[in-house]
Amino acid sequence: MNRLSKLVVFDLDGTLLDSLPDITSALNHALAEHGLAALSHELIRQYIGNGSRVLIDRALQNMGQAGDMTESIYASFARHYEMAMDQRSVLYPRVPEVLDALRDAQWQLACVTNKPSRFTEPLLAAFDLLEKFNVVLSGDSLPQRKPDPQPLRRAAQQCATALERAVIVGDSANDLRAANDAPMASIAVSYGYAQGADLSVYRPLAIVDSMAEIPEIASAYLN
Repeated sequence: MNRLSKLVVFDLDGTLLDSLPDITSALNHALAEHGLAALSHELIRQYIGNGSRVLIDRALQNMGQAGDMTESIYASFARHYEMAMDQRSVLYPRVPEVLDALRDAQWQLACVTNKPSRFTEPLLAAFDLLEKFNVVLSGDSLPQRKPDPQPLRRAAQQCATALERAVIVGDSANDLRAANDAPMASIAVSYGYAQGADLSVYRPLAIVDSMAEIPEIASAYLN
């Protein structure tokens, strides 16, 4: 383990990328194909964070529908999302500049998301982010996914970085719970898909309104 190495781990949806518009579009297309009504952006926002199947299960529960439709709707959702995952999604402000600044300051970067790998790397590539990361782990890269801490531990291991020299940036309780259990320091962003959770209870280093605040906070943590 390189004791001089330092690492920032980023969540994807709700942290680097506002992916809600394309997720909403794909899910509502899938629901329509199964004769079900569309859901609002704000309702779908509350369901994001635990992977697409959990998103669909929550949508079906909201409609009073049986969960045995999940796999069929997921197949439709995945088809629509794969065709148009970067059409209306947008990076949050300053994301490329902040990643570049961290790399210039000799931070290693990882992206750890619960999103399936069939979507993760193509989506990062579509926004010219893929090559900025030393490690990318998706929701199906390991048997565990966040809030289990193992993906964070694996990212640190692959970057040869001690956990005490790593920080995760995320928007949800899943990210911060995983950080606390790893254990790893965390920074929460205020603008993502927190599902109404009070992120302060997980004791992050800070809760920030802008990605631009990350380099200073991360550097102060290790200096």
